Amino acid sequence: MKIDIPFIGKGKPRECGDCTKCCEGFLRANIDGRPMTIGQPCHWVEIGVGCTRYETRPDFPCKNFTCGWLTSKTLPEEMKPNKSGYIFKNESLHGVEHFSVVEAPNKIEDLLPWLSKFQKENDVNFIYAGKNKKTEYVASKKFIEEHKLCLRMHKNPSAHGAPSDSFLSNQKKPYTSL
Repeated sequence: MKIDIPFIGKGKPRECGDCTKCCEGFLRANIDGRPMTIGQPCHWVEIGVGCTRYETRPDFPCKNFTCGWLTSKTLPEEMKPNKSGYIFKNESLHGVEHFSVVEAPNKIEDLLPWLSKFQKENDVNFIYAGKNKKTEYVASKKFIEEHKLCLRMHKNPSAHGAPSDSFLSNQKKPYTSL
C-alpha cells in the first residue's frame, strides 16, 4: 500500500508494504463509527496485508495519520513498525518535530537505550507513555520544558494567560496513545 505523504528523507519514498501496525489495535481511533481500541484492530484491516477499503478509507483518522517511520529522514529501516514492534507518530510542538513512540507490542523499556543513543546522535525528540501512562521523554531539555508548559496550559489555559477555549482547540487527535 502506498501512502501519499511527502517524504522528507533521502532516496526513494518509503511505503507501508506489509506493515499494518497503525491499524492492529495499538492506537485508539473511531473509524466510521467502529472503535479501534487497545487490543482490538480496525474492522477493515487484514493484518500484514493492508486496508480492505484502502481507496475509500476516511480522511479522519486514516488518511490524516502520519507514520513517523514513513516520513522520517532519520529513523533507520529496522525501526519500521512491523520490524521493530514500535509505532513512531510524527508530531509537532510549536514547529519542533518529535516522535511519540507507542508499544506495538514491544515494551518501551527495551527500546530506551536505543532511543537515548539515537536522540544524542541525531537531536531527535521522543515522548512516550511510561509507567501509569505518565508522559516520559528522551529529548532535549528545551523540548521537555516547552512540552510540559503546553501540557499545563492545556489542563488550565486561563492560569497561563491563554483563553481556555483557544488552546489546542483546532487540534484533531485521530490516534491517541498517551
